[in-house]
Amino acid sequence: MSTRPVMPNRAAESSAVRSFNYIGLALFALMVLYPSVHIARIALRADNNSGAALTNFRTLLADPAFIRWMTNTSLLALAAAGVSIVIAATVGYSLSRSSPRRRCSTQNRFVTQLLPATMLLLPLYLGAVRLGMIDSYVGAILLYAATALPFCIWLLKRCYDTIPVELEDAAILDGCSRTQSYRLVVLPLVRSALAVAALLSFLMFWSEHFILSVLLRDSPVFNAANVDAKSSSYAAATCLICIVSLVLFVILTRLRLRCLTPDAL
Repeated sequence: MSTRPVMPNRAAESSAVRSFNYIGLALFALMVLYPSVHIARIALRADNNSGAALTNFRTLLADPAFIRWMTNTSLLALAAAGVSIVIAATVGYSLSRSSPRRRCSTQNRFVTQLLPATMLLLPLYLGAVRLGMIDSYVGAILLYAATALPFCIWLLKRCYDTIPVELEDAAILDGCSRTQSYRLVVLPLVRSALAVAALLSFLMFWSEHFILSVLLRDSPVFNAANVDAKSSSYAAATCLICIVSLVLFVILTRLRLRCLTPDAL
């Protein structure tokens, strides 16, 4: 008498796996959302129990020091993102069109990004002191741009690699110079990648405070992370800074797919 093997119920196993996945995602979402909700609750809570939910935000926006620090952060992030994108656009293109041997030797220098930020504090501070860039906007912009350059170069190089060289050769045959072929043919194809790199750089600079605190020690050049120690004011400032990051992240998600697929290919 033969017995048929009992086949496992694949539907039940699949349902169990999905249930575990949902539970894991729910726990992860709870871990991520709880601090945000807690900060928002503190920001909306009035210290004098007057019931005015936006009192902390109005007080913060009426503070000239905070407005100045937000302006400093915006200007520093915009300037540093612009510098890093201009340099990364040309360096990434040269790496993409260089010989494989030179490309490999140049890319090996990116391993410096594996170093933690704390290891760079002392050399950055000593270099800034010798160059006279303590409490200087120029020093902060150069520092920001230097930290974002490796990632921006790598991102733009990967996009340049997807553009056939034949397009540039055809433009040169039509009478364009190498510079004109890059400006008229290549740059329009990577404009989405340039926007993504610029937004990522801005977000990196917008939320960074640890390294920059070494260079900026004077109140007039502080960035937005320097706020009152009062918990409600700090929470309100955190919400305002996160709102800007959230808006830019939404814009970034719309550009992500366009970056992965070149516009004219």
